[in-house]
Amino acid sequence: MPLRIEVEKALDELIGEEEDFKFQGLGVVLAKQKWPRLIASERRYDLGLDAHARADFEPDGRGIGLACSLTAEYEKIAEDATKVKKNYPDVQVLVFTTPGKITKHKEKQWAEKLSKDFGLDLLVMSREELVTSLIDPSNVDICRSQLGIHIEGKPELQSVVARVREAVAETIDTWAQRPRLRGRPLIDLDAERVEEERESHERLSVEDLRASLAQGRRIILEAPAGRGKTTTLIQIAQRTIGKAGLAFLVDLPFWVRTGTEILQFVAQAPAFAKRGLDAKALLQLRGIEPFLFLLNGWNEISEGTGESAVQALRELEQNYPSAGIIVATRTHRLRPPLLGAFRAQLLSLRRSQRDQYLVLTLGKSANDLAAKLNNSRTLDELTRTPLILAEVTELFRRGSAIPATKTGILGAVMRMVEESEEHSAFLQQAPLSGHSREYLSALSMAMTENGAVEISEADARAVVSSASFALQKAGQLIEQPEPMTTLNELAKHHVLERLDFPSTIFRFQRSGSLMGCRDRAELRKEICKRATVGRIVVDAGRRHRGARHESRLRGGGREVGPCGSPRRSNFCRGSG
Repeated sequence: MPLRIEVEKALDELIGEEEDFKFQGLGVVLAKQKWPRLIASERRYDLGLDAHARADFEPDGRGIGLACSLTAEYEKIAEDATKVKKNYPDVQVLVFTTPGKITKHKEKQWAEKLSKDFGLDLLVMSREELVTSLIDPSNVDICRSQLGIHIEGKPELQSVVARVREAVAETIDTWAQRPRLRGRPLIDLDAERVEEERESHERLSVEDLRASLAQGRRIILEAPAGRGKTTTLIQIAQRTIGKAGLAFLVDLPFWVRTGTEILQFVAQAPAFAKRGLDAKALLQLRGIEPFLFLLNGWNEISEGTGESAVQALRELEQNYPSAGIIVATRTHRLRPPLLGAFRAQLLSLRRSQRDQYLVLTLGKSANDLAAKLNNSRTLDELTRTPLILAEVTELFRRGSAIPATKTGILGAVMRMVEESEEHSAFLQQAPLSGHSREYLSALSMAMTENGAVEISEADARAVVSSASFALQKAGQLIEQPEPMTTLNELAKHHVLERLDFPSTIFRFQRSGSLMGCRDRAELRKEICKRATVGRIVVDAGRRHRGARHESRLRGGGREVGPCGSPRRSNFCRGSG
């Protein structure tokens, strides 16, 4: 069947089945191609407009409003115009989009009447213009995602599509094998839509989020530490594999630091590079396959790169108007500037979800731990957070005591790592020689000093080198190990995580996810108090920061300890 006929049929079905919201989504996507500064409105509370371009952003200083309707009647336009005059005083141009047939003669009559009645200029995107836009080859993905029309791509691109799908699947598997997730079952989490200045109880499943992205929607996914943001992004990507579309998982802070176009960044990943896929190859699929960009870690954007992050998101939204975009973040003072996005907050685990995780992880012994959690108010509350539940479950599986605080749980996990058969021998022998805590404390202090949650390879090497020098000077080491060997061993056998793309950095596996900002101070104390030569760490930190930071170590006669707080006792001094 010719594409034009399929598109006409699909539009008739929207009208016949009264799919108002579905047409609204289609109308907004197509209108944004002509007026890219349009920002989509919330579907149930649009105040008369489905999208709005503010006057102060338009070159001619005239605001633009978009109204979409299955009803091709002037009365509908007048109804929207009444709301527009009340709620959008900057709008001077009203764009009316409809799948109905509107002749140029009728459009002219409506325009004259609207100008007389409301002082607004009228532009109409009627059926013929919609059809013409949809059959354009560049809009193949819109036909597929918005109207369910499957169009075969060019034969020469089929091999490219296949290789890209393989690379996407491998990337998803790589994310799912990260230390915090490897070997752990992924259960579906629930989210709730957040409406500005009003309560909303609309529940959203992972599939709901994926379907919204497939329709080209923008989403800001919010949750506290450890609630499951990364897990949810991975699950969305996994669900996309069996459907139309390419889901690109992106570490947002890394991407922003590179300063590259997003497809260039994606193509640098090993899964794409080894298949000979560059940004140009990916760009060929734009319009052939729907793009979904899943961006993780807005809250980890440093102050120094904040402006670059804002600009990167704006360019992404403008360059890929029909792509689905989701940004995962903790609640942050600077909300991601994702135009037209709706907010969704991940909810705490229900008891049934927690029980499901326990059964998948522990099998028959799940009931024993479930009873323990249900009978303790503190543990019951703590284990409604997925990551804390995972750590508590691991402690139970290993027969370890389960503390009743987040800090205690983290300390128990660290002890579990150090005492495990898998890691204990490596932590005691060279190059760590039993000093893993000293190295971790020095690295933690350096990250805190820079206001960051990770550290570059070069800085990490310098910190470890300084710590090794101090340990040797104190008689704790015979000779200094090679810094990179030490870092690699910490990454293999402790809570340090090494990431090699796009450049090598190090960060703590659990501290950023299990703990909030206040709790991370407790983490540093936990690391420091178990270090045997804490004073050495202070000296190493001083050496790394250099003389220009010396003033930060002294304040009114108070010495600042390695945990970033004034030293008032022998805390972290150790026995050395």
